[in-house]
Amino acid sequence: MELITFKHVRPFPARTHCLTHLISTRMPNVKHIHEVIFLIEQHNTQWTPEELTLAIGETWGEDVRFGSCSGTAFPKEDALEFLVNRQKAVLTAEGKVALHPSLKICNGHQQFTGAEVDSGN
Repeated sequence: MELITFKHVRPFPARTHCLTHLISTRMPNVKHIHEVIFLIEQHNTQWTPEELTLAIGETWGEDVRFGSCSGTAFPKEDALEFLVNRQKAVLTAEGKVALHPSLKICNGHQQFTGAEVDSGN
């Protein structure tokens, strides 16, 4: 899995509580990983992992990357693994993607301002 980290960055703006905002201001088309959780919630147990990856690309574009409050950005192909490893999603016995029954998420997506491009000013 490819991870992107930033060693020399400006301090967080006062309005943010999450590194995802910082990533989104440096990279185009970065979404908060919670967007994938919300997509799975809308289509719970309908998709295989491959179908989920296709749906992510259709929803946000093939070049979309996801950030989390941990400050990493990763490609759409790694989104499900990220969520499974954090017990946010599971695979059913039928091989379909579902939300973990005891899912709890932080509110990082509420502070996320979207994928802004830093103009360098």
